[in-house]
Amino acid sequence: MTKDYKLEILFAGLFFCVYIFLAIFNASEYFAYFSIVFGMFGLIFAWKLFENIDDQPEGDDKMVAIAETIHDGAMAFLSRKYRASFYFACVLMLVILVVVGFLQGIWIGLCTAIAFAMGAISSVLAGFFVANAVASASER
Repeated sequence: MTKDYKLEILFAGLFFCVYIFLAIFNASEYFAYFSIVFGMFGLIFAWKLFENIDDQPEGDDKMVAIAETIHDGAMAFLSRKYRASFYFACVLMLVILVVVGFLQGIWIGLCTAIAFAMGAISSVLAGFFVANAVASASER
């Protein structure tokens, strides 16, 4: 499998070396930019892996029926889980806004609460994409 992704592995190795180089010289102000690059690289790599799985041939009718059942169960689980997590995340976001806003200032509190919300949304999307990838892989 690694022979199929030589360029991606080389890219990751290169940015890892740059990251270590910046850490040695304590250039931490550039770490945020590299986290964006690593995040984009991770998304592209995950998408290519998903396309590789999706290109595999489907099984027979019984396998497809089982995969659809697995997909329906995964979506029902995620729907219930995320509905419960949504309320908790909203309360936690308000607590972050109030506490950090009180201690550090309202703008920092607001930015921190927005960053928390973006992380929660990213987590939801990741769970949704993984559930779809697993259901797609079980069909093949």
